[in-house]
Amino acid sequence: MKKALKISVLLGITFFLGCSSDGGGTPSISEITLTTTTPQLVGGINITSGGHASKNINNYYSGVCYSTSPGPTILGSVAPGTSLSNTDFASSIVVSELGSTYYMKAYIQDPSTSEVKYGNEVSISIPLSLSTGIVKGISTNGFNVDITIGSDLSTNTERGVVIGVGNNPRVGDAGTHTLPLADNGAGTFNFNIENYNYVNANTNYYIRSYAKMGDTYFYGNQQSFRTAGYIGGSGGYIFYDKGETTNGWRYLEAYSSRLFYGNTTIDYFQYSCNTTFTSGISNEIGTGLENSHAIKNICNYNNIACAVCLDKTYNGQTNGSWFVPSINELKQLYKLQVIGVVNFSYTLLSSSQSSDTSAYVLETYGTNAGTETSVTKTSQNYAAWPVRRY
Repeated sequence: MKKALKISVLLGITFFLGCSSDGGGTPSISEITLTTTTPQLVGGINITSGGHASKNINNYYSGVCYSTSPGPTILGSVAPGTSLSNTDFASSIVVSELGSTYYMKAYIQDPSTSEVKYGNEVSISIPLSLSTGIVKGISTNGFNVDITIGSDLSTNTERGVVIGVGNNPRVGDAGTHTLPLADNGAGTFNFNIENYNYVNANTNYYIRSYAKMGDTYFYGNQQSFRTAGYIGGSGGYIFYDKGETTNGWRYLEAYSSRLFYGNTTIDYFQYSCNTTFTSGISNEIGTGLENSHAIKNICNYNNIACAVCLDKTYNGQTNGSWFVPSINELKQLYKLQVIGVVNFSYTLLSSSQSSDTSAYVLETYGTNAGTETSVTKTSQNYAAWPVRRY
């Protein structure tokens, strides 16, 4: 009887020592239930969250892991926890991806075994107080884009756009260019870039707005675009992209060779049959077709560039598809020669007029290559290059 009693006592002591919080020891991680605190957005750029544990976690690491995709883990981004009590902690996350949804989980980790326990996943959507507009006016070496910076980021010390060939470019990434504005603050700002140091022809790019506050860069939504200089729908080259379809067209495409009347009977043309002012004529991009029709309505002859061009059928495109470009369209067209995909080597007529008696042309060779000049409307000494829009 005495021997049996001794065994019973020893068993009781063993059970007591193996007990966790009942005896004041550290609970095993498997005994703890962890709940993630509902996230709150503070000041538009900070998320507060944290965790509540069912038992004492003073001897465990704690924090919140987070991502802009579901299923965050501590292998990604983490915000360490600050103890509020034996069972509660808080974490603060600095938002960098504005306009995104953040997913987060509270976690605890056993420092001796590295075992991790996660709480439930929660999420919060961040307003887009920093936005990147549609990329427009895309040529072989340029584009323009608006960015809007909200009041939450008005105390920024730097702002601008970052552009690269990789998805979601960030300031400092390899292969990116950062283009800052000269001043700071909130509002809507335009970037008009025309520089082969930043963009190459026929290349896919990604662009995002950014603003820096303190040591943190905040990023807006991403836009993507392709620079001009690639083959278009009719076998010519795209030399301008509006970035969106408005008024029935988006792209300007150049034909693969100069304009001829008949076979090769006429290859030099004049602007008009008279030296009087033609109403409805513009210099701007997107007006070459209307210019050409206005000139043909007055001078429908086989030595008038606009009249011949509108009657041409190239690669299945007819019914007035091809026209003589305006002077500003012609300047964009000339960039195809700069990148080496065509060689004009002519003085090219535009469909724009510089005065009652004169029309704009563009020099494409020699020391004045790329320069606009004016010529007499009735002088038949100039080549023309058909373009179309779609």
